[in-house]
Amino acid sequence: MTTEEEERKFSVEEEKKIKLMQQEVDIVRRMSKIKHKIAVMSGKGGVGKSTIAVNLAAAFAKKGYNTGIMDVDIHGPNVPMMFGVEGKHLIFTSDGIQPVETEGIKIMSVGFF
Repeated sequence: MTTEEEERKFSVEEEKKIKLMQQEVDIVRRMSKIKHKIAVMSGKGGVGKSTIAVNLAAAFAKKGYNTGIMDVDIHGPNVPMMFGVEGKHLIFTSDGIQPVETEGIKIMSVGFF
């Protein structure tokens, strides 16, 4: 490999690192705009995590809070079904992916992909 090829490879790798770092900065910036975050987690399946998360989101939205839910269950993303929005499509903009919204709740789920 010539010096020129090594420099080009180095610059491509550096560009990838810079893009990844920028994505991380963007995520931190966006997450900092969310005042309160609640994680519903368990090491076991089938214990009602999605049900609890959906009910919490619905309760907070009913009280007038700006509410969103992010469903990252890759084995069975049920949140879209629980809100009756399965089959809806996310909107991709220059600002990022816009969540589906229903009943005042913004919904992001791996089930939409």
